[in-house]
Amino acid sequence: NSDRNLRIMKKVLRDSAQGDDYLMLWHIAKEHSNLSNRRQALYFYEKAIESFDGGDRLITSRLYIGLAKQYRLLGDYRGALSNAGKAAVAYGAWREPYSEMAEDYFFLGDAEAGEACLKIARDIPLHDRQVERAELYDSASFEKFCLNVRASTPQAEIAKHASGISVRLLAGGDVCLA
Repeated sequence: NSDRNLRIMKKVLRDSAQGDDYLMLWHIAKEHSNLSNRRQALYFYEKAIESFDGGDRLITSRLYIGLAKQYRLLGDYRGALSNAGKAAVAYGAWREPYSEMAEDYFFLGDAEAGEACLKIARDIPLHDRQVERAELYDSASFEKFCLNVRASTPQAEIAKHASGISVRLLAGGDVCLA
């Protein structure tokens, strides 16, 4: 329940000694996004970015991607592109900034730039910090823009990475494995 979560998180933020905990601000931004409160989500993503020390470049990138998504959902594709670009600068070894830029370019009518960004995204190899999270996509764009690693990776390369891998899934709360 996003309304309940927001009440709790805002109280924790008010009562905390720091009052600028980037992680709490980030979660508040995501809850506002879940409720389609785009302007509030923008505000809290920006506050989270201001509060973050920048020590982990992937987290910096993820914060900018959250901000870019809000701009895109508001129809401000140039604002989305700007923030996706900042995400790519912060951590270029993540596919998501380039996928976001591709989507924004497609909305702006520049299919050539969009395809170029998708190619960059596809060429980024998987690594242990690689994250591709459905929370970053709305349902329509998830189907269109999520990347199929196997489609662009030679089978021998997939087999090399897949051999000996075991997966453990631990879940709590609401889970949808789709």
